[in-house]
Amino acid sequence: MEKSDLETERLRLVEDVLEHRATMKELEDNLLEKLTSVEGSLVDDEELIIVLQDTKQTAEEVSKKLTVASETETKINTARFATNINIYITLTSVPSWGRKGRGKK
Repeated sequence: MEKSDLETERLRLVEDVLEHRATMKELEDNLLEKLTSVEGSLVDDEELIIVLQDTKQTAEEVSKKLTVASETETKINTARFATNINIYITLTSVPSWGRKGRGKK
């Protein structure tokens, strides 16, 4: 993967993670609002049960996406490290090329 591709992927990943975290916060806020506004028994409030089910399902989906994002971030960082190592090796070997050429004159 090219360095620019890695950076583009990293930025997309950061945006996705921020979006997923915002979704989780919104779900938490909505659920807390419903829980605090319930009158009577929690188990009898059908709207609350629907919100709980939706929250659970969405939270599971977001959690999976965050796990994939974490794995992708690790892959990106590994590729960036490998690219940097290759650049370092190339740059550090250049002076030795120059010295070898000078010794033959």
